[in-house]
Amino acid sequence: MDAFCGSTFWDANLTWYTEDPDLTPCFQKTVLIWLPCALLWGLSPLEAYYILGSRTRNIAWNSLNVTKLVITSSLIFLCASDLGFEISRGSQGFDVFSADYLAPLVKMASLALAAVLQYYNRTKGIRTSGILFLFWLLSALCGLIQFRHEIRKSQDQEHAGSSYLFVSYVLSYMATIAQLVLNFFVDAPPRKCKYETIQPNQSSAAIYTSPDTASVSSQTKAVLLSIPPLTRLLFPAKPKQMLLSIPPLTRLLFPAKSKQCCSLHLLTQLLFPAKSKQCCSLHLP
Repeated sequence: MDAFCGSTFWDANLTWYTEDPDLTPCFQKTVLIWLPCALLWGLSPLEAYYILGSRTRNIAWNSLNVTKLVITSSLIFLCASDLGFEISRGSQGFDVFSADYLAPLVKMASLALAAVLQYYNRTKGIRTSGILFLFWLLSALCGLIQFRHEIRKSQDQEHAGSSYLFVSYVLSYMATIAQLVLNFFVDAPPRKCKYETIQPNQSSAAIYTSPDTASVSSQTKAVLLSIPPLTRLLFPAKPKQMLLSIPPLTRLLFPAKSKQCCSLHLLTQLLFPAKSKQCCSLHLP
């Protein structure tokens, strides 16, 4: 690992047997960066499954999702800038190791994946993502160790590193914390849904337009809405059973008869379910 990182991967004297514990730079450049990225890439198929199976669509652009995408894009730009800085240092003869090139590359690819997931979550109507939340949470926890290391190194004049890397990491970590905070908030409701939604100004009868009767014809909806409100309130399953027992052709050709049949007195439906079902099962009025 010395040739890969330029330092030892693990030093017990630096981490355990000391009053001021710290992790080696190699450990910070590899494990602390790769772990959150590995979590995101490992769980991204599950996120893709949720996106493809979503029954909602098109969350409007708003301050929350726009800010998330802007911060993620800024983090990608910082990673690209870090990679360019390391390439420039290597071309000038400084000691630049493989881990210095790989760390910004891995982060940049993972942030690009996070941006893609954020975009498709919006278009597919997914208001929040547990996988992205875990990614930002783990990134913040792992980055806290390196953030402390960078702060302490900047205060030590003998071991102070490049001012650019310090400023870049501080900005990157602040953006990660901001993303974590934003992921505590749910996005706006989607504008399109497979099922009809209930508007606040609709009557209680509109509850039967979503989702159970979404596939029922307009005539069938009219029949269902004719059932007394008290019946729908006390026995929500009963009206749906009575309605579904009417053959589709009967509902289509004779909506008035279907309405009359399903408006049977509640006591009749409860005491004589077979008779009520037989009545509503008539193919002709």
